[in-house]
Amino acid sequence: MTDEFQLAVGRTALVLIVVGSLAVIVVGARRVGVATGIVAGLTWFVGSACAFLASAHLVGVIWTAAYVNTYFGWTFRFASLLLVGFWLILAGVLCVVAASEVFRGRSPDWRRAASGALLLALVAGPLVPVQPELAGGVVTLAVTDLVAITGFRVGGWALSRRERKPAPIDT
Repeated sequence: MTDEFQLAVGRTALVLIVVGSLAVIVVGARRVGVATGIVAGLTWFVGSACAFLASAHLVGVIWTAAYVNTYFGWTFRFASLLLVGFWLILAGVLCVVAASEVFRGRSPDWRRAASGALLLALVAGPLVPVQPELAGGVVTLAVTDLVAITGFRVGGWALSRRERKPAPIDT
């Protein structure tokens, strides 16, 4: 794979991720409230960006193992790199699936979104000393998403139109 091809794929993916995040924000703002749309858009961005980066990581690991190295063997290093990629993809997909509830007109599944963001931080956190730019960026995105989710949930801000309606008074 040439560097130009990799850059083109990366730029295209970034544009698609940003457009998808903006769509989640707009649809969420119209269907379930502005605050929910913004947090869901952030969760979508974090999840899709990390899932894309982890997919690129897996492609690079498999490509290097199959075509660059003269010996292709199942080593602990190879297995751990595959597992890191798998867990990062899983965490990103959890965030995207949680945020996609906005398209159905429902409030996002905040527990699933927080679980995905926490998994991203826990998987990428120990990798910061080894790869500070990429792992540090993933941890920063995940922690930002966690702070936004918990701030809206614990802070008592209204996250959807249903939550803004007063509860019926029992007499």
